Amino acid sequence: LLNYRLCRYDLQTGETVVYPIKELARKINRSFYFNSMDEGPNETLWMGTNFGLICFHKNTGQFEIFKDDDDKKIERGDIWTVKFDAFGSLWMGTQSKGLLKYDNTSLLKTYSNKNEVKNSLTPGWANNVREISGGKILITTGGQNGSGGFNVLDPETDMISIIPNNEIAPLIWGINSVYE
Repeated sequence: LLNYRLCRYDLQTGETVVYPIKELARKINRSFYFNSMDEGPNETLWMGTNFGLICFHKNTGQFEIFKDDDDKKIERGDIWTVKFDAFGSLWMGTQSKGLLKYDNTSLLKTYSNKNEVKNSLTPGWANNVREISGGKILITTGGQNGSGGFNVLDPETDMISIIPNNEIAPLIWGINSVYE
């Protein structure tokens, strides 16, 4: 992404196709940047931005701003990471709304940190989301003073297991990427 455009480069032919994003920036009336991207169903790319979720339709070359319900969790949220799981659910890690799950219904499931609730995420913004073995979802959170950690969500039971950063190693302030 450079100067408000998405570029597709073909490794075999060396050709570049440019998709301008200026019209989309005008529509939201502010500048924005992309944090992450994942390929979705039906020839789509889903992009987490500092201004919400954007869908790019590869077959038409059109961009679309995702609109959610009245509380605007996605539409104006700072989405750090997007990831589709094997079931087609879209998982979004956000800076201030926690972990969001969208599965093409009108309901948006939210997971966040609530100190008084045992089954909640570690504090901080959800900055990594990855499907791991057994269909579980691994989420890392980061925040000030090393308050984040690893979180493993079992979508079948809706239970979250957590490992705070300070239990992994002293003085860890955040986790930038993970793999299994």
